[in-house]
Amino acid sequence: MKKFMLVFFTVLLSANLFGQTSWSSPPQTLSTLGVNASAPQIVIDPNANITAVWLESTVVIANTLPSGGSWGTAVAISSSGASAPQIAVDPSGNVTAVWVQSTGIHSATLPSGGSWSSATTLSAAGATAPQVAVDPSGDAAAVWESATGFIQASTKLFGGIWSIIPSTISGSGASAPMVSVGGNGNVVVVWQAVNGSINTVYSASKIITALTWGSAAAISSVSHNAVQPTVFTGILGNAVAGWFRYDVIGSAYKNVLFDVAFLVNGTWLTSVDVSTVPGLTNPANLVSVITIDSFGNALAAWTNSDDGSNIALKVAELLSNGTSTGTSELVLDTSIHGLDLSSNSLGYTVLAYMANDTSSNLAIQTLDFNLEYASPGWNNPNIVSQGAFNGYPQLASTLTSNTTNNYALAWIHFDGTSNVIQAVTGTETLIAPPTSLTVTQTTDNRNVVTEYYNTLSWTASTDPNVDAYLIFRNGVEITAVSVNQYIDYNRSPSESVVYTVAAIDNLSNKSVNVNITFP
Repeated sequence: MKKFMLVFFTVLLSANLFGQTSWSSPPQTLSTLGVNASAPQIVIDPNANITAVWLESTVVIANTLPSGGSWGTAVAISSSGASAPQIAVDPSGNVTAVWVQSTGIHSATLPSGGSWSSATTLSAAGATAPQVAVDPSGDAAAVWESATGFIQASTKLFGGIWSIIPSTISGSGASAPMVSVGGNGNVVVVWQAVNGSINTVYSASKIITALTWGSAAAISSVSHNAVQPTVFTGILGNAVAGWFRYDVIGSAYKNVLFDVAFLVNGTWLTSVDVSTVPGLTNPANLVSVITIDSFGNALAAWTNSDDGSNIALKVAELLSNGTSTGTSELVLDTSIHGLDLSSNSLGYTVLAYMANDTSSNLAIQTLDFNLEYASPGWNNPNIVSQGAFNGYPQLASTLTSNTTNNYALAWIHFDGTSNVIQAVTGTETLIAPPTSLTVTQTTDNRNVVTEYYNTLSWTASTDPNVDAYLIFRNGVEITAVSVNQYIDYNRSPSESVVYTVAAIDNLSNKSVNVNITFP
């Protein structure tokens, strides 16, 4: 990162009082001063322990920040000639890293509270573009592009070793793989490849304990080019994939839109256009990210250019049935090239991006949102960086003890001499939830018809600022009430229902979810 174009920015947000994350200040410089650093990656485990990796010259460097402590001593986990590091962390705090080496894709692990292992080689020489993901059990999956243009994959069960022979899961001419592993161990991989004369997005999946992969299938429309895929798999194993579709007329890019498709019960639904205004920019210069909440609803963020000059940061909520609630434009700037998104199990979501501030500094900025309670909209932006040149943020989040949202954010900063890696941490304290949730069913015999209704009752939150309680039925918000009871009419005596109740305060902050299944 050397020079950045500095221009105006506009933030298009609703004015609201939604509580924001509190970020540490000033940023902590992690990398060696005077040595050019790049490619930061960061993760945080459920106990709020943070691990970061990055490149210094061509060596992968790692450091950890124990919860409540200070950053330790950085260590090299690769030999020279490395590139493209990626990391993932499981709920027990075990970290898995992968990167490119001249001899192939390498991997090392950091056991919780331990030291980094020596590197293991996963692939043949010449492989590129590694990605890694882990499931709640600590099983890991890695994918990459082989030297001959195939997507290959390797998996490792918790405490085990990587597959001795990687699986080839694509046809030839494939690139840009992405991988995600769901709560049920469902591994989903997406990539792009040429199908005839059309760039197409493909996918393959398997349960991580299975020996073989399912067949690759095209998931994008054959009527338009599709590139730059991303994917996120939820706790139930369903997934959502996104990509940029476009047409080329002469040498010009036209009709650039962001598309998504949902994987539901093992079947990809027909892809849909999420963005509404066709863009004019080469998708190679655009970025996108996706996350899914515990109910299977998703949030997508991406960049596009409607006029071929300014870059817009756009978002859309995506319901679990594959439909979109519409696109919103959050920021308009010419410098939005870095973007990341992270959401925890309560739907608390932070979006980090690079854009110019009001002083024309290229800054790392964050926006807060709650995917499970979207009514307040997006909050006003936080600027977490300092200085004039900052870019390419990487973000991670976790929920700690059902009381605190914890965030970790790293990026590249030009300090006037070299590019260094900087990081901040963020916290947000949750309000107290309701307790003692119960459900009873009552019959109302009206002679002609018998009505059944379920009455939900709970003990109020102890938070003095609670304004209302959100009521969800089977993961779908149905209402908000200001009392400690709700009657759900027109139910069935044999119907199994999962109810969720959460408290909301006067700043629209949300508590943890309290769930009950009836009967």
